[in-house]
Amino acid sequence: MRSKSIFSGKNILIIDDQKPFQIMLRGMLKDLGVDKISVAQSGEAAIVECGQNRYDILFIDYNLGDGRNGRQLFEEIKDRKLIPDTSICLLVTGESQATTVVGALEVLPDDYIVKPFSQNLLLQRVAKSWLKKQVFVPFYISMNANDYENALVVIDDILENYPRYKATSNKYKAQVLFELEQYTQLSEYLDEFLEKKRLNWALIFKSKILKQEKKYLAAIKFAKEAVLQSKMNLEAYDVITDCYLAKGDIEQAYDWVRSGIEKSPFSVPRQYKLSAVAKLNNDFESSIKACNQVVDLTSHSFKKDYRHLLNHIRNIIDIVDLEDDDKKKRKFNQHALHVLQQSKRDSASFTDLEQEDFEQMCLARLDSVNGLNLKAKKSFSQLTSKFNTTDYQLPTDLLADSISLMLKIGEFDNALEYVNQIKELQIELDDFTKAMIADAQEMAKDQIKSVKLLNEKGIEAFTDGDYQEACSLFEKSLVIAPMNTGSALNLAQVLIELMKMNTKLKWTYIDRCKGVFKIIDGMPIGKAHQKRAVDLKDQFNGVLSLDK
Repeated sequence: MRSKSIFSGKNILIIDDQKPFQIMLRGMLKDLGVDKISVAQSGEAAIVECGQNRYDILFIDYNLGDGRNGRQLFEEIKDRKLIPDTSICLLVTGESQATTVVGALEVLPDDYIVKPFSQNLLLQRVAKSWLKKQVFVPFYISMNANDYENALVVIDDILENYPRYKATSNKYKAQVLFELEQYTQLSEYLDEFLEKKRLNWALIFKSKILKQEKKYLAAIKFAKEAVLQSKMNLEAYDVITDCYLAKGDIEQAYDWVRSGIEKSPFSVPRQYKLSAVAKLNNDFESSIKACNQVVDLTSHSFKKDYRHLLNHIRNIIDIVDLEDDDKKKRKFNQHALHVLQQSKRDSASFTDLEQEDFEQMCLARLDSVNGLNLKAKKSFSQLTSKFNTTDYQLPTDLLADSISLMLKIGEFDNALEYVNQIKELQIELDDFTKAMIADAQEMAKDQIKSVKLLNEKGIEAFTDGDYQEACSLFEKSLVIAPMNTGSALNLAQVLIELMKMNTKLKWTYIDRCKGVFKIIDGMPIGKAHQKRAVDLKDQFNGVLSLDK
């Protein structure tokens, strides 16, 4: 039997924590003529085996007990290139539940098989996967190397020489054209298929092209048609969600991202998107839950990254700021402090950041969102002094938090310094922190304009000698941006002039000026303001000395 010969000389690894299944599968394989069979009872053991030996066929059970699950193990083996390109992996699951199957298929194993299965079905699945893999190996190698030009040549060759794989090859060619951003050619290519039959993959690529072209309604139409054909097509849900977000229809976006999560809750990017869209819809509990789900999903994965925990905490602090109800605000505030305290247990995994530094930054942000701006600024000043921040060289992991805090308290120039640092040093941020910075900038946009205008008018009034009007304008500026150094220095300057006029309100101006200098004293000040701050403090002390 030709299919049976597929197993000839193959080295096979069974990864399963259940002895009965190991015995059953080993027996089936031996009956098929396999004599090189190894067993790993955990993900950790499988990693060791793959590192020490060459395996041709892997059977990975989805449920491996504590630690990694089969999906996570497969991702790690593939990402770390622990098996040859020619090898195949089959995910094995005892659950036919749709979410488990979709979750397994989403990471693109060569195939999956649901327990219990017959020897005949096992033979069919392995033979089919093996033969197909050997044909497409050159294509996969090119795609993994991002060599899309060569991938296009390879897939055209497969289309010509392997007609039995025409359906898969057509889909792969569409994928290559999309990666090459040859949207016009791809659109024409897809239309040839769609005129004859509404193929699901063609509908998806058509919707993705239309999304790129910002034709959101048309993209939604094609993606919804794909969903009607297959409710488990997760790419369609993602496209629809993105298009509704781009249109500003956050309620529809929320409905669709939740539908996608219901079909497969195991995707980290999709959980992050759920968190963001839930927050836009003021469903703060769901937003927090989704971010926490990311932490849980990655806790046993090789993709475990302490930054997911940081993002979870950041998200809660953002929600404290957004929540209007005082009772709920206090609850979220306490939750942020609780998770921050728990993060100490994972401090050993903080490779590029000290946990206590992040904690201090978060406490400063919490002070700020609770209206304690001066306390927040002082705490931030203490933290930055640790890093000798003449040029604001904070650790990369604190930049997004610093920008958010500086914009919140009104130190717009400092925020810009950090934004420029990211650009100049070409610092790579994850999608969450990019969005965090963009959201903070958007929220501060109107305040920045207002503060700039008020200061310009105040300077004009000061130049004209209208000190009372200038004082009023600078005070209004500080109401909007309470810790803004530029506004504080402008107000201090006009107050000093008002003191010199020796009016009955002189001591009122003196007391106010002392309060203004608290905004500046001992704080990190940009180079543009440093000399001016020293000069104004000397002038103020000079005025005070006249009364002694």
